[in-house]
Amino acid sequence: MSKLTPADMFRRDVGNLEGDHFHDDTQKIPTLPYGIALHLPSNKAWADRERVKHGAGRYQDIPKEVCKEKAVELFMANEGILRANVPDYDNMTAKEKYLLLNARYNTGQTYKDLGKALIGGRESKNPHKDGTLSEIYHQTRRTEKDKDGKTPIHTRGMDNRALKELTNSGYYDPHNEQHRKVALQTLPLAVPSLIDSSYPDF
Repeated sequence: MSKLTPADMFRRDVGNLEGDHFHDDTQKIPTLPYGIALHLPSNKAWADRERVKHGAGRYQDIPKEVCKEKAVELFMANEGILRANVPDYDNMTAKEKYLLLNARYNTGQTYKDLGKALIGGRESKNPHKDGTLSEIYHQTRRTEKDKDGKTPIHTRGMDNRALKELTNSGYYDPHNEQHRKVALQTLPLAVPSLIDSSYPDF
């Protein structure tokens, strides 16, 4: 059986990560299923064409399977930017690429330090004790803007998102006590059900 690619992993997880319905995101941006933000002209132009093609009266009526494949396309389109900015990107494992691509898809930022942390963790013989696992977790943490639209803040939603990505990629196991300790320190706002082994599902 062939191993999953980053695209396979995203296709599997995107509904849980981004939602599978039309909604306004945390920044009040109209968003199609699977995280396709309509404030971007290229996404809106694509959505307008799909509405016509499928006879959809509203953006909400574009078929979900069409939105999902577009989301995967947008997800993988970030590889060029990461390849140019993250050392050794092409030699990374699928799960390493998955984490980087997810962070980029979610925020539009390039997580160079996460790339470095992933490489450091790969070379570590004891990631729980030498701090490399903690650094990977820490570098997945992200911010969003406060109500003033300027001040960066940490939020429960962002910590939850990072922990879900870590779980989906195999870096976090809710049954592993050491993983839970590191998560509590580095992603403190994540809800207990994502951290506590008594509640492994989310």
